Amino acid sequence: YESISLYNKNELLYDWGKEGAVLNPISRSAAMMEQGRGIWNAESQKIAFLRAIMDFDKLGQVIGYEKITISEKEIFQFYKNINLLAGSTIYVVDAEGLILSSTDRGRIGELYSEQGIMEKVLQGRDGFFETEIDEEEHIVCYYRIDETNWIVMQSIPEKSFTTLKTTVNSVLIVAISLCILFGIL
Repeated sequence: YESISLYNKNELLYDWGKEGAVLNPISRSAAMMEQGRGIWNAESQKIAFLRAIMDFDKLGQVIGYEKITISEKEIFQFYKNINLLAGSTIYVVDAEGLILSSTDRGRIGELYSEQGIMEKVLQGRDGFFETEIDEEEHIVCYYRIDETNWIVMQSIPEKSFTTLKTTVNSVLIVAISLCILFGIL
């Protein structure tokens, strides 16, 4: 993690790490509405977990906030060495389609805008489907992380599977030929 911060209602009380920032009022009100359950949000190449600290004696009373900030680069380290098929891209997006992390480093912080893809992804928990991206057929695989409401997506050009299909077909032809040959002998 990059920083851990504790706030009372109005000011920063404790900060460990590189953050030391003022708590965003929009994030603060969103955390307050969650009544002690945490929320995740993206902030300029950083991802933050924010939670209101509730008073045990007074039901519904917020006494402070805790914020844990993680650099996007730390999340990228988890999946950067995955053996990707040629031309494929991994995205980590939030429920609104904001790209939190990606193998396409230039797209971080943008909204995922490919036509109709987010609508399909938001309908399910996990799955895959075929679609066209930039006039090329792709297979999009996705999985929703329930705890964060993030979605991990991978867009794979269909042409990447052609080499794999050719190899599998060649192996099958050789295997079937050997079975026939040994069946005759």
